Amino acid sequence: MASPGRRWALTLALLLGAVLIRVVWSSRQELAAGRQAVANDDQPAAIMHLRQAAHWYAPGNPFVTQALVELRNLARQAEMEGRHDDALSAYRAIRASCLGTRSFYLPHQARFHEANRRIADLMARQERPPMDQGKTVARLREQHLALLERVEQPHPAWAAVACLGFFLWIGAALAFIYRGLDSSLKVQTRQALPWAALVAAGLVMWIAGLLLA
Repeated sequence: MASPGRRWALTLALLLGAVLIRVVWSSRQELAAGRQAVANDDQPAAIMHLRQAAHWYAPGNPFVTQALVELRNLARQAEMEGRHDDALSAYRAIRASCLGTRSFYLPHQARFHEANRRIADLMARQERPPMDQGKTVARLREQHLALLERVEQPHPAWAAVACLGFFLWIGAALAFIYRGLDSSLKVQTRQALPWAALVAAGLVMWIAGLLLA
């Protein structure tokens, strides 16, 4: 019979595996919906679904990369056809997807910086507000790019707190189940109370870390 530690480790591995499967599956479904929208010549829907596919990020998820590639293809095609608003939407979707999945690092940095350059170039060629009259296209491009590249990275300490809180929450919840419930699933108050407190502490740490990172 497996030891309690091994049972907990197996349960945690199964839980994390289920989360990973959910993320990858959702990304795949959104990618398929995006491709169908492209086939139907529905550019707004295609961008929306491909952006969602790229948001379901997990290390090694191939559907995220495919979604970003197809967003870039849509953007380049729109540029060649003179549909600059559609091109901007697609490049902005790439940028938002990269930013929305950053943690200790920024995934797909090369795609992020390329999207910034293309957004800056397209915005520099748009109709100018009065405050930008007299500026050259090169100067406007430079200003837009500087703003786009100015990205605040999450605070490493608070990001670490969020990660620690998440694992504390999950681990304490498993311990609550194994230690705080009897065979009939009745709560054993004395054994369950410390683990319930740790669950609450883990949730507080996780939420605080996400808000302050």
